[in-house]
Amino acid sequence: MKEEVEIGTRFISRLVNRHEKLKKDRVERFGKCLAKILCERFNEHWYPDNPLKGQAYR
Repeated sequence: MKEEVEIGTRFISRLVNRHEKLKKDRVERFGKCLAKILCERFNEHWYPDNPLKGQAYR
C-alpha cells in the first residue's frame, strides 16, 4: 500500500506545483501530509492478497 500511496502522492504533488510557483520544501511537506492521511484512511481497506476487495471504498 505504501508504494501505491507514494506514487500517487508524487503525482499529485507535481500537479499542485506544475507551474513551479511553490517552494520545494512546501511541496515536500504537502506530499508527506497527504501520504500520511491516505495511509490512515485506507489502512483497513487494503488487501494485497485480494486487490479487488475494498476497491469501491478507494
